[in-house]
Amino acid sequence: EKKYDFLAIEAMDYPCSLSEEFKAAVETTEKLLEALTGVDASTFTKQRLDPGGVEGDPCMLVQAQSENGRNFAAVAFPFSDNLKQLQRLAEEDTTLILVNPQWKDSGAVVS
Repeated sequence: EKKYDFLAIEAMDYPCSLSEEFKAAVETTEKLLEALTGVDASTFTKQRLDPGGVEGDPCMLVQAQSENGRNFAAVAFPFSDNLKQLQRLAEEDTTLILVNPQWKDSGAVVS
């Protein structure tokens, strides 16, 4: 369902696995960066920030540079284990975007 409505929090008529939700989040992140940078996603640098595999929380860093040289870093599915990496990214001369459809604007941000 996330592929069709990324911000949906309720399941549709069929279950959505974490890997499908993660894939949709990364695709949405790439589209967002394409819109912000004016550059095709094929030029972006992508790096998994999680150990990978089927267990644990997935996390992806997508980095891009706009046509005018502005740097962007977007993290899809950030989680508490990535805080140190996120803090380092925030200290760089780059626009940092956190992409997580499950976060709310109130309450605990870090689990």
